[in-house]
Amino acid sequence: MHLWLRAEEDGQDGRTPLTPPGAASLVLAGLRVTVERSAHRCIGLDDYIAVGCDVAAQGSWSNAPPDAVILGINPMGDVPHALHHKHITALSAETPEAILDRARLGGGEVLNLGLAQSVEGQPLDSCKYWTGFVGMALTLSAWAAQVQNQNAPVVKPWDDRLDLLTDTRKALIGARSLVPSVLILGSSSRAGSGAAALCSAVSVSWVPWELPTRRAVDTNPALHAYPILVLAERLGAPSPDGPANLADQLVKVSPRQVRMVADTSIDVRPAHGVPLAPVHRMEAFPPLTVFGIGSLSSLLPHAASEDVSEQLAPALIALANGDMRPWQAAMPIEMRL
Repeated sequence: MHLWLRAEEDGQDGRTPLTPPGAASLVLAGLRVTVERSAHRCIGLDDYIAVGCDVAAQGSWSNAPPDAVILGINPMGDVPHALHHKHITALSAETPEAILDRARLGGGEVLNLGLAQSVEGQPLDSCKYWTGFVGMALTLSAWAAQVQNQNAPVVKPWDDRLDLLTDTRKALIGARSLVPSVLILGSSSRAGSGAAALCSAVSVSWVPWELPTRRAVDTNPALHAYPILVLAERLGAPSPDGPANLADQLVKVSPRQVRMVADTSIDVRPAHGVPLAPVHRMEAFPPLTVFGIGSLSSLLPHAASEDVSEQLAPALIALANGDMRPWQAAMPIEMRL
């Protein structure tokens, strides 16, 4: 199998689904790996060349050999032509239907990276752990800024998790005596584990909570005693306005300690270099601020890339060997057995 790692079109996203160690394992298994040049990828091209990868121009995937499997994290943008290759990319509710239509038109195929499984049969959690980790860091920084009447933190990528931890600890210095316990809903999820790890790393206490439905969150009075409430896993059906429905319920509660709700489970792309802005601010006393801050693993691209590549590489080898079990759920519905 010929795997073609394309450059991500989003210039703000430095993640890659395949790191040089992952590429090395593919080459060792007999696959040919081609890597497009990219000015934004968090890993340099020389590291791929050193493990036996070929090099191609950025954006040249449409001219790849017919048998090439095109790999990328984010879906392609506006695709004006039919897609003839097999593509592996993360699809979401925001993915243009035109991409799937172009694949059907050209006889190509799009496998949903977000629904793929490991060779052990577990979901490929891709970057969810780091989404929770980064989301929790931004939540604490936003809370510290709020209680000190300071400007919201600026959203920017970190080269290393240690840099992120250093910045989070600095943000908390002035409010350290006020830092409350954090309630993490869905703490056993991948994102919840990341949020909990961040809290522990910056010495913030956290409380795990698992509930079966969003309604149970809305109506459980025990949850109202925590100033910071983090949704690390979708509870109930997604709503178009993110966690605002939950906030609508919480704002009616009296007395209420909740001041901030952060939803790291939604599918919102961060805009780098701009202040973290709430998606919903309730006019109430005490004030209640709601942040929808999902898809944040791109702010920690190295760690997120290493995580997803370690899980994905064995599944790619299985694909090359004709073992479709890790990819069954990732296929278009009409192609599933």
